Amino acid sequence: MSNRNNPGPCANPNCQFGGVAQSIHTCPDCKLNIHIPCGRECADIHYILCPACFDKRPPRDVWCKSCKARGNEEKEPSVLCNACKKKKTKRKRATSRHHQEEEEKQEAKQEEQEESAPPPKRKRRKNRQLPPSIDDHKDTSMERRLSEPDSIMDYHDYLAEFMGFRDGKQYTSPHPFPNSDLAKIKPKEVAQFLAMKAYGKRNPMPEDNPTVGRANSLEYYKKALSYFMPNRLNGWNYEVGWGNPTKSNDVNQLIAAVKKKEACGLGKPSQARRDFDKEEFDQIMSHLEMQSDIDLKLGIPCLFKFAYHFIARLDDTCKLRRSKLQRNVRVPDTLRAKLQWAKNTRTEKECPWQIIFGSMCSMYCLQLALALHLETSISRHGGDKEFIFHFGKSTPKSANSYVGTELRKVLQADIIEIICGEDGKLGTHSTRKYGTTAARRRGGRKDFVDYRARWKQSSKQQDKYANADLPWPDGDVAARLCVDGPIRYQVKSKSGITTEWIIENVVPNIASDGYHREVARVLGTALLWAAFDDKAKDTIPLGLLGQIHEAYERNKVVLHGTLEEDENPVAQILVEVYEVEGILMVTDMDVEEGGQDTQQGRQNEDNRRGGDISLRREIHELKATMGAIKNQQDQLKIDSNQNFKQLFRHLNRIESQPGRRTRVADDDGAPADQDHPPEHHARLARCPKTLHLLWDEWTNGINGNKAARTFTARERGRVKHVFSKRKILWDKVSELVRSGDMASSAIDKIYDVYGGGESVTTILKLMQKDKQIGEHPLLRV
Repeated sequence: MSNRNNPGPCANPNCQFGGVAQSIHTCPDCKLNIHIPCGRECADIHYILCPACFDKRPPRDVWCKSCKARGNEEKEPSVLCNACKKKKTKRKRATSRHHQEEEEKQEAKQEEQEESAPPPKRKRRKNRQLPPSIDDHKDTSMERRLSEPDSIMDYHDYLAEFMGFRDGKQYTSPHPFPNSDLAKIKPKEVAQFLAMKAYGKRNPMPEDNPTVGRANSLEYYKKALSYFMPNRLNGWNYEVGWGNPTKSNDVNQLIAAVKKKEACGLGKPSQARRDFDKEEFDQIMSHLEMQSDIDLKLGIPCLFKFAYHFIARLDDTCKLRRSKLQRNVRVPDTLRAKLQWAKNTRTEKECPWQIIFGSMCSMYCLQLALALHLETSISRHGGDKEFIFHFGKSTPKSANSYVGTELRKVLQADIIEIICGEDGKLGTHSTRKYGTTAARRRGGRKDFVDYRARWKQSSKQQDKYANADLPWPDGDVAARLCVDGPIRYQVKSKSGITTEWIIENVVPNIASDGYHREVARVLGTALLWAAFDDKAKDTIPLGLLGQIHEAYERNKVVLHGTLEEDENPVAQILVEVYEVEGILMVTDMDVEEGGQDTQQGRQNEDNRRGGDISLRREIHELKATMGAIKNQQDQLKIDSNQNFKQLFRHLNRIESQPGRRTRVADDDGAPADQDHPPEHHARLARCPKTLHLLWDEWTNGINGNKAARTFTARERGRVKHVFSKRKILWDKVSELVRSGDMASSAIDKIYDVYGGGESVTTILKLMQKDKQIGEHPLLRV
């Protein structure tokens, strides 16, 4: 506004200042300079005008920001003129009418599609999809993200419900809400919506009870709404009124109050699925194994057993890929698998390789279940499938839906209702809870169970560098989940059966489908044992069972076996799982071959097992204790050697101190050379080896020289450089002696501070540096 480059006289003819207007302001109308006190202020726009221009303006002047025009208004001045106001109102009406027409077109189009499309088998909202384009819905709630959750459609449902609750309207989901509207949401509005979900009213009182919804449901609503907030990463700032309204005290206090009511038994009853009981799980497996369909008889039981042993969700287990079932090089006769997809998995380190043992109880043996499922599934649905538990479906999601449907049918059977006497519902998640509970009840440590279940731990820096595979914690929990103990299957030497025979006659489909040769051998051995076991063979399809027996009888002579007629060619060997220095160790329980095939042998083994395991653990504990004692002895030896070395250094210093010399008297008792007393020179020794020699040089003198403390000023001046260097030590020792220490102990203190192995010159330099900044803290008196 100023025109200081070309100053001129003030535009006010009645200027009281005169001369050139140095403190100037430009009149917006005539563009002339004017002193600010000489001008007149416009009350509407706060401009300083010259008197002539001010008189020309209307009494109430308004500047329109749109057209820059001026005009009169009887009402209060505004930022827009009347013409611009009318234009703006017309644009708003046209825009709202356009949006309304677009919404009506979309609704009509959607109704036409719904009428022409066949009715879906499941809920309609499960079949809806978001538009693939991102630019079409940029800066709205419909904008697609790379890290989009699987339940995004549920999130959109809750957002539409909340916005309808807030605006008093009804929105169809998914609806594109602009980020500008979402940024206006307040914490109180979110809290009222959640209160309506829990209490059935907007503003509940302390005496009200949340009988409509649970706290877990509120947390899910909060999570869904938070996903769409423009500032979802920031907590709500009440002073500024900015941030994520779901991360506020209003919302958190409401959820905490609902949790407290639920703990007192005043809330809505829980709908969470409880864990299976062992009898219930056994009955479900027995019910499925009696079905005629192969997927129901062998596939779904194998899926449940895998989820039990890996403490996994059924939907995550359906995503197990064929390439992630491999041999275990570290532990023979076992397998390993990797569940690379889970709900809470974020990094590759959260997906370690995990071991698969055999189980003494055939109903819980995962190796046997995998052998039966893979061999029959490949024969029925064909090989070269990406996923192990596909059940002939195209995607893991459809396979999981198939499993859930069949499980609901089983849970509705009368035999299951008799068993389920506890409170709570059963569902697909009950399997994971069953595995977790079983591992904890059998003595599994909390952190070990968390590792086996791949639950996310609190992140620490070591997680970036440590190997994600920890065999011992994983193997410990895996062994505890094996009912009746972990085992390995071993072909008896007298049977004459080889690995090639097992691959060709027992599991030919598994071997031809791309699995490793060792994987086929381990699974084939388990299946061969089941084919000759009286109880386990009932679960094998008759066609596969007859094929194995026919091949065994046909090649019995060729195999040169010497087993008895009804003897099982495979033995179950109980194994003990323990760790030595963090390494997973698996050893046999020293069971005699063939001893477990009879009921008496198994009973004897059960009686021996507890004592053998406890005895071996005691031996390992004793070895660990002896190792700790040995380490303590080594440390004591090192400490004693250091103490002896320090003692020897002190003795050597004391020994090197020169004593005061006295002259020997003659035979008559008179001192020798009494007429010629020795002469003492005012000299300092060159390169003394110890501080004790330096101190003796100060007090008595060494090498026949005069004591340094008796030097005159002229004598000190001759050796002033060396004298000044050594004077620092002499003063410090004298100070310590005056405080009550002996001279030798004072010098030892100096050695302890600056190092006993340092030279005299080095110690003097260090003392000089400390004196410049203040004495060393350990030498202060």
